[in-house]
Amino acid sequence: MGYSQVAGMLPRIERRILDRMPAVLVFTVAADAAVHVVGAPEVSEMPVLPWWTTLIAAVLGIAAVTLSGWAHRASSTLWAAAVALLVLSSLPRLPHDLFVVISATIAAVTGGDALFEVSPPWLALSRNVLVLGVGVLAFRVAVVARRRFRGVCSWCGRADAGPPPARLRLLRVTGVVAIVAPLPYLWLKLSWSTGSSVGLADPDYFSSVTLTTPGFGDSVALGVLGVVAAAIMLARPRHWIPRSALVIIGIVASTMLLPIGTAGAVMLGGAALGVVDVDSGILRAWVFTLVYVSFLAWGAALAIATWQYWSATRARCPSEHHGATSASLSSVCR
Repeated sequence: MGYSQVAGMLPRIERRILDRMPAVLVFTVAADAAVHVVGAPEVSEMPVLPWWTTLIAAVLGIAAVTLSGWAHRASSTLWAAAVALLVLSSLPRLPHDLFVVISATIAAVTGGDALFEVSPPWLALSRNVLVLGVGVLAFRVAVVARRRFRGVCSWCGRADAGPPPARLRLLRVTGVVAIVAPLPYLWLKLSWSTGSSVGLADPDYFSSVTLTTPGFGDSVALGVLGVVAAAIMLARPRHWIPRSALVIIGIVASTMLLPIGTAGAVMLGGAALGVVDVDSGILRAWVFTLVYVSFLAWGAALAIATWQYWSATRARCPSEHHGATSASLSSVCR
């Protein structure tokens, strides 16, 4: 199946995205290169892919679009690789960017003295949001195309318009984990903010820290917000205002937590093999382990709980194209 046939099966929005994707990818590479030339500082302390990864992703994406047999396995593989590179070159950078921006904003409001540089990395943040956004759009096109081939609704992915089967047990389990997992981290942050030296190799390192210090009291407040959001998800409110707020909190929080938790888990694995040294001279080894295991469990549980909450509270699909065959789907939703 050629490009024109695939594009013809897509809804109007996704078809326009696919049509413009080569130009979007070229623009993304140019913007990424400009940020690199300007010399925007890399504030993330986690392992990240080099900036030219987006160039490779653009080449793969354009090749996937221009191949005559777009639905062929090789073309689909190129598209999937492009999406993966776009996401992996941006998502791991976002948590630290967002954290610094939030800390800088709170520092400006409270006047607290920071223990680290809190100059907002606006240029780097914009680059990462752009690259991730392009990756999400490309992923959306792939998902919709697959749904059209399967003959299910491109909007919700269901064969019928009724609400999807709710996995309430999974929501309850992951919701409880999302409430419990952050408690050790919040306890440590609150303890350091109130003068405790628990877990510190140097007892005086946080001696000047208070609740108004960026990265401490604000981290506790944001963590409590995540815990409260997970608890409310268990009640499954269906009104669009709390539902939208809870889903946004869950997406943003898990986006910040999962890359950090995953990178921390990799570093812990390297430490166990003796190839990575996690001793910073500031925190004791058990603190590093506790925090990053907490992040990974918290992020994974919150991501799953958010998905299950969104699915369990989803209403009847508004699309009128349930039950249509893959052939008839080429002429609807345009």
